[in-house]
Amino acid sequence: FEIAEQKGKHGELQFDWQKLNSEKHSIHSEIVEAEKECASIRDETDQIRVEQTRRRQRLDQLVADNLPERRAADEVQAEHDKTQSELQATKEEIQNVKAAGE
Repeated sequence: FEIAEQKGKHGELQFDWQKLNSEKHSIHSEIVEAEKECASIRDETDQIRVEQTRRRQRLDQLVADNLPERRAADEVQAEHDKTQSELQATKEEIQNVKAAGE
């Protein structure tokens, strides 16, 4: 009877071991797939960083190339604003002279 009982326990242990071994292989496969996915994401992230750096450098270059024109435009705008202010002052002066002459 004890031998039969031990054989039964041995069979149960064998079955449990097979289930665990199968589960171990399944989990190992999932880990391998997850590692591949992580590597792919890392590669994509690296490519995005390289592209981002390249675009930032291009933008910096465009800004640097545009700086002299921007400064010249700012100077012209300032001169225009000054002229407009002087014109407005002149118009007001003319209005005052006309008002005083009436």
